[in-house]
Amino acid sequence: MSTAYNKRKTKQKITIDKWLENNKEQYFTAEELFFLLMKGDTPVGRATVYRYLNTLEEEGVLRRYTLKGELSCCYQYIGDEKNYKEHYHLLCDNCGRIIHFSSEELEVAFKSLEENGLSFDQQRTVFYGKCKVCTSDEG
Repeated sequence: MSTAYNKRKTKQKITIDKWLENNKEQYFTAEELFFLLMKGDTPVGRATVYRYLNTLEEEGVLRRYTLKGELSCCYQYIGDEKNYKEHYHLLCDNCGRIIHFSSEELEVAFKSLEENGLSFDQQRTVFYGKCKVCTSDEG
């Protein structure tokens, strides 16, 4: 980890770190995390949660996703990038689920875009639509 991530660890930051390690694939908002941690043995202040999540995002330990039509964003813990498998996300407009998927066709398309001088953050790319469950419920 980089230097900022390893700076002075308070009990509150250690509590957040432990929660993140135990919930690697879970998406969460800062408010959800705040309320979850308030129930624990080491309460963590709202400002601490927001500031520390921002620090972890800057350090590349978390990914932040802005949800369509929402003022808030959600986070995903990725930890050590070496173990992070590249994938894309579909955010279901109906139920709010975030679905992970891979696509060789998208890889080719994004590579072509880059070759034409376009720059983007592939890891924060979110596709909007309906998941299989919501699509089958309509039929």
